[in-house]
Amino acid sequence: MTKSIELTTEQYAAQCVDDIEDIIILHALSPTELLALDSDLFPINFEVWDETNRVLGLIDSQNYKPLMPDDLAQRIGLFLRSLLQIPAEQWCYEQFSQHPQWQASRTTARQFINELGLQGRRYGQ
Repeated sequence: MTKSIELTTEQYAAQCVDDIEDIIILHALSPTELLALDSDLFPINFEVWDETNRVLGLIDSQNYKPLMPDDLAQRIGLFLRSLLQIPAEQWCYEQFSQHPQWQASRTTARQFINELGLQGRRYGQ
């Protein structure tokens, strides 16, 4: 028998905020740090896109409220939408390290890290 865990609305909102913060941290990682995460269970080329898309859904559904300011969440949403406009062939390690759009996205993600006070936090913590 599988036991299900039910979260309160506040617990779910906190999990959504954690997920939003994690995707920002993931996009701030250097190509070397991304490569270190790559594994059979976490294929980086797919996981970065998949997590970006999933977290954008959390932002669109506003499940982060009231734990994150709406204007900040919306700016993060715009950032993630801009990344999802990158062609599929550029969602790979080689492009993460070389393409100017990915280099610029790391800068933007680092600005969000500063704004959110996430300095020193690692992905998945």
